[in-house]
Amino acid sequence: MPEHPEFDHVIVGAGLSGLLLARRLLMAADAGRLPGAVRIALVGPVPDPAQRVTFAHWARRPTPLDDWSIGAWSELQVVDHAGHARVVGLDGYRYTALAWDRARAALRQTLAADPRVTVVAERAVGVGGDADAAWADLPGARVLGR
Repeated sequence: MPEHPEFDHVIVGAGLSGLLLARRLLMAADAGRLPGAVRIALVGPVPDPAQRVTFAHWARRPTPLDDWSIGAWSELQVVDHAGHARVVGLDGYRYTALAWDRARAALRQTLAADPRVTVVAERAVGVGGDADAAWADLPGARVLGR
């Protein structure tokens, strides 16, 4: 099986977790917290741009996801079974809704533009590793991390 160049980190899965992990690795490298050059392979198929997903999370402070916020609230209106409404505070938390399609596209574009990142737009068919390396097998190729 032919191999792509070797990488320091191979991230299999280009969903939210994989994209954010790649971004955090680059941030750590830029801050001098990772030794030497950082070469990252981000393995995952190109997502369907028509896939529109919105999700929300709770946080007390700003998060890296806030760049793609479509709304945030520090209090919510609660309606009981009798139809009575009241506004309740969230005790220092913010409830933030995000547009995942926008976040995914922006993160992927930023990472693809970084010369330290190689985006491998294929689905991994297997992963493995031993004491010296880890790898992701693709149809007809292997991505190797040491």
